[in-house]
Amino acid sequence: MKELLYSENLYAESSYVWFLYNFGLISVLVYGLIFLELIYLSIKYKYTKFSYLVYTFSIVILISSITNAPFQEPRINLLIALTIAIFMYSWRVRDVGRI
Repeated sequence: MKELLYSENLYAESSYVWFLYNFGLISVLVYGLIFLELIYLSIKYKYTKFSYLVYTFSIVILISSITNAPFQEPRINLLIALTIAIFMYSWRVRDVGRI
């Protein structure tokens, strides 16, 4: 079945369907839990500088994954990585007080 879809250049538009089809149910759960964990951490550390950015970005990715596949675009992967890195950096500076 996969060979037929790939030979006809048919790809899933939804990230959830794509992950489910290629990697199974566990990958869909992990995919959702990654962003739900980011939402939880941004609420928990809401006084850090970039928590609102991570909160809104995670919600946008979760919603856009229904109708689109954001992880198929390399620039969006870069934005996700930078957003998480900035948030974790501000979280560490807040907790430790230094780098």
